[in-house]
Amino acid sequence: MLASIAETENGIIARFIPDTFLPDSDCPVLVVTVMGPIDRLAATRAFEVFREAFVVGYSATPVSFSAMSDGDWEERTVQGSAVEIAHEPYVADELLGIARNLASLFDNETDRNLAMTRKMEGIEHFVLDLITRAETKRSLSSKTAPMLESQLDVLNRVLNRIKGD
Repeated sequence: MLASIAETENGIIARFIPDTFLPDSDCPVLVVTVMGPIDRLAATRAFEVFREAFVVGYSATPVSFSAMSDGDWEERTVQGSAVEIAHEPYVADELLGIARNLASLFDNETDRNLAMTRKMEGIEHFVLDLITRAETKRSLSSKTAPMLESQLDVLNRVLNRIKGD
């Protein structure tokens, strides 16, 4: 994913971070420097596609850089008088962005977990209410007792499954 793009007087420098955080890698960031881009605006647009998509493959020659994104699988090529490829460590802004993304993912999963917990509690209360109703009916009529016993058995098994026992 494109972490940053900088335009200099002589060219464009694009930094791509991997799709996952790589704490054990010394130089996980792909840095592409295009000196004297043939079409500066087209080159910038080609790089900007990777703001929302990951690089799934790339190749470079001394005068061009080509990459494919996971979004559209269309190869984007930037040409210039010279192209340099390097791998560098994360910079502070990239680490901060990764931390924000991870915190957002954590918050989303926490919210989803809370919603699921509330839903399961609602289901548990519903099953408990059904058990109470079946027990009340059983105590009022001996004719339906065998059928209610089987219902209670099923409801108690469902309740045990919900509780995880």
